[in-house]
Amino acid sequence: MALVCCAGMTQAKEKQTSPNGKVAVEFDVVNGIPYYSVSYKGKDVINPSRLGIELINDYSLIDNFKIKDVNKSKFDETWEPVWGESKTIRNNYKEMEVQLVQQQPGKKKKESLRYLTIRFRVYDDGVGFRYEFPEQDNLTYFTIKEEFTEFA
Repeated sequence: MALVCCAGMTQAKEKQTSPNGKVAVEFDVVNGIPYYSVSYKGKDVINPSRLGIELINDYSLIDNFKIKDVNKSKFDETWEPVWGESKTIRNNYKEMEVQLVQQQPGKKKKESLRYLTIRFRVYDDGVGFRYEFPEQDNLTYFTIKEEFTEFA
């Protein structure tokens, strides 16, 4: 397991593999900035790439993050479409939910904490992820200026 040193604290990278184990996504926070990478059969497909969202008229969701919690799960179902080329479709993946906490500089701790969740789904043939904004007092209404998701 790889270890990264951030601000005097050692933290392991978080990893989730596909059901067949060939596709893997890793997540890490380096100097407060979230990064992810993707590999296939042990070979890098996406090198460490930055994640984040810039907001208009508010402190952006791009740095000062720490991992609050990580939850992993798996899902497997087969369903029948009403029409299409396939009689059945299998929805089989492993999921990694990374809960991040951000402290905005220059504010009291309670007033400055904001939360962001990044949910990764790892399938045998690829990876998907999304940003989620949990309900919270310090981030209610906002406008996204730019997404800083990279694909290196």
